[in-house]
Amino acid sequence: MKLKIAALASVIAATAFTGTAMAYDVRIDINGQLTSSTCQIDTANSPLNKTINLPTLSTSSLNTAGSYAGRTPLTLSISNCEAETTATVNFEASSVNVTPAGTLRNLATTDAAANVELQLLDGSAQVLNLNTDTPSYNIDGGKGSMTLYAQYYSPNGNVQSGAVSSYIEMSMNYN
Repeated sequence: MKLKIAALASVIAATAFTGTAMAYDVRIDINGQLTSSTCQIDTANSPLNKTINLPTLSTSSLNTAGSYAGRTPLTLSISNCEAETTATVNFEASSVNVTPAGTLRNLATTDAAANVELQLLDGSAQVLNLNTDTPSYNIDGGKGSMTLYAQYYSPNGNVQSGAVSSYIEMSMNYN
């Protein structure tokens, strides 16, 4: 019995004096800034719903792979911002509505067109990859605007007639 107690006491004493060397592998610093207000888009409170109605076109305008047609603009007015601001768009892409290539799937459920997707473009008419691109717009004097375009897109050609419908949600960050 004395031997067991002595052995236990030795183990406790030995572990009490061993130190564990600890070091971190990653340090994450987190910084932020709060503002009293954010910008308003089209003088409305969030969320704002906007619709782009593309023109009705013949399928022949999209019969080759990589073809696009029907480019239509949407301009959003941005106001009530701090004097000099940059508005950065973040697209809330999901696998339901955005393809791996960053285009919008046709989500029409009744009489849907086949082999057609939708592209969103920035104000310079450059195609946006909705999975990765985050376009920015300068806001001067507390107000500005941003223009986006939508267009039909046929990645493979051979578009079949029918309805085309999709959506994308986006959030704005102001710096």
